[in-house]
Amino acid sequence: MSLDQPSVIQVGIWWSDGGSNPGPSACHADALPAELSPRASANSSSQGGQHRLASARVTADPVRDKNSYSIRRSSRARRTRLTIDEEGSVIVVLPLRAPARVADELVHQHSSWIARHQAKIAVRRRALALRPSLAHGRVLHINGQPEIVRAVTDAERAALERRLRRAARAAITERVAARSADVGVTVRRVTIRDQRTRWGSASRSGTLSFNWRLILCPPTVLEYVVVHELAHLKVSGHGTAFWRLVARHYADAAGARRWLKQHHDEIRHALD
Repeated sequence: MSLDQPSVIQVGIWWSDGGSNPGPSACHADALPAELSPRASANSSSQGGQHRLASARVTADPVRDKNSYSIRRSSRARRTRLTIDEEGSVIVVLPLRAPARVADELVHQHSSWIARHQAKIAVRRRALALRPSLAHGRVLHINGQPEIVRAVTDAERAALERRLRRAARAAITERVAARSADVGVTVRRVTIRDQRTRWGSASRSGTLSFNWRLILCPPTVLEYVVVHELAHLKVSGHGTAFWRLVARHYADAAGARRWLKQHHDEIRHALD
């Protein structure tokens, strides 16, 4: 299971391929530009207990109105999915045999939702544009400590990222070791990665993966992500039992999730 970062709305439209029974209607909206998925994935799957980008066959229909939306078709999709990526672009994922008119209907039906989220994205992008450049010096909070960092060349930026990755590995490894005993789980391996759409993930084999950008979050938020993924080694999914377990080991999960949602863009683009 994973703690993702995208802005996604899924609606209960299942498209029959001619032989399968249609599934039940469902509606899910997740306004996080990242738990969570910083660009939304058009095709994902669960394999070995860990969500990851799938290798499903995906094709792109010609975009009839580039100012409106684009269509992607997935061999794995059983229902339509409407996604707004971090650039504000609207993407409709369709099953292979679904007619294009379904995308029109979906975009029209959720036009208010689209406009609302695109407006929020525009505000966040303007805020990012007003930041001091890395070349002139930008304040980053590294493991909770403010520091002015500078990077003029690509080599300097790469060196800065390597430094932050090392800091993330040290901080996250220490927190995993400290909290795994509290949660009562065994961690086989910890990896630090550069995920585009998630803060962390856990596999059934006991491997935990974390986004190196967590080192730019408050230590309390980093700890929440650690506890969240440790809890997944006991309970899969995000049901009541999972959240009860998280609450036993982290008092303000809602506050940490809110911080990640509100500061997603600045963390995701900290070195841009």
